[in-house]
Amino acid sequence: MNHSKQALVTGASGYVGHHVATQLVDAGWGVSVMIRPTSDVLILENIKDQIRFYEDDGAVDFVDRMIETVKPDVIFHIAAVVAADDTPSEIQKMIDSNLGLGIQILESMRKHGCHHLVNTGTFWSYSDGGKPDPVNTYAAMKLAMEQLIDFFTNASDISAITLNLGDVYGPNDWRPKLLTQLRNALDSGQQLELTPGAQLINLVHVTDVARAYLVAAENLLSFGVSGHAKYSVSSMEQHSVKNLIERISEVSGRQVPVLLGALSYRTREIMVPWHGGRLPNWQPEVDLTNGLHEIFG
Repeated sequence: MNHSKQALVTGASGYVGHHVATQLVDAGWGVSVMIRPTSDVLILENIKDQIRFYEDDGAVDFVDRMIETVKPDVIFHIAAVVAADDTPSEIQKMIDSNLGLGIQILESMRKHGCHHLVNTGTFWSYSDGGKPDPVNTYAAMKLAMEQLIDFFTNASDISAITLNLGDVYGPNDWRPKLLTQLRNALDSGQQLELTPGAQLINLVHVTDVARAYLVAAENLLSFGVSGHAKYSVSSMEQHSVKNLIERISEVSGRQVPVLLGALSYRTREIMVPWHGGRLPNWQPEVDLTNGLHEIFG
């Protein structure tokens, strides 16, 4: 099949990445995905015959050869590693995925005349006033990646948009996120120990998040975005964790077994998440109540 636009997606076997890849296929893009030998690609089963897989062979020039072959109109860089701790092995994994891969992509883009990048950032990198203030090593690396993109967009004809994601949620989420833990507590009846729950949370449905990537790509291709633009992908509303639990109880018709105040807030806990400039031509469409019904209804 001939496609008018070609996309290269990293992180396509992840929760957000597979939604982006699926929406790209549905929108008529030609989609190539970069995978690791250890990637579980079962999540891509429904579109496996409509995308091209490029498995990392471990060679130092793999990324360069892949980009030269695919010649993507837009690269969607979603791959990331969030480590549970800062042990040497976990730090190296984060460096390789959150910085090393990104640098290789940028250098190959400059070499092969690939002009457009949609990068993935996190609101964890910023204070509630929008000041760079990463809360942990992962967020610091994501912020460093944004600075690297600043350099490459200034030094070449690459243009980029970084989407700083809020709290992404949706059905069939296997990640150890808060909603997953609350769903497991509700299903098992086992009490979940939490902080007092005063921190605010900004939830964005995964289908809205995936659509933001496509909108960002169209902004790059159609509206002549130059340099490196940075936007947040956030919802129209914020709720405290305590209020969110109450809403889940209402949606499910069952009391969620939690013990608020059993845990202390984490070091550098984000009490008010940053939700900076909104991505042009995008806004969330999935209402939180409807989204919660998908998971808890």
